Amino acid sequence: MNTACRVSFLLQRFFTERLINQRNVSSHTIACYRDTFRLLLEFIHRQRHRVPSQLTWEDFDAPLIHMLRHTTAMALLQGGVDTSSIALWLGHESPATTHIYLDANLALKEQILAKMGTWDGTKTGRYRPEDPVLKFLKSL
Repeated sequence: MNTACRVSFLLQRFFTERLINQRNVSSHTIACYRDTFRLLLEFIHRQRHRVPSQLTWEDFDAPLIHMLRHTTAMALLQGGVDTSSIALWLGHESPATTHIYLDANLALKEQILAKMGTWDGTKTGRYRPEDPVLKFLKSL
């Protein structure tokens, strides 16, 4: 494989030639880029089971980038960031598009339910179906 196609080679050139030599950026800027790329490479390593030094541009396909966006949006949501801010970060035209993340997050739904009370002020708790068919399906 051509060395120029390896992400590690291009990444090293980006840091040494672009950031340090051409731009003469601060150590804080370099640290921000370093941490961002480290998180990205760790994410790809977990998803693709490829060590970062062996990654090529072909590993950065559309499904992986979409997965990264979705994972980041879910982390922001679980961290307490409101959906309007997440929508802006993702570049969604409307915050309504971002509401799909609420549907996908059972833990967040449980937290919301735990905060809710009934008409008499008692906690509602989580719904537990008693129907035998639902119990069967849940046991699968």
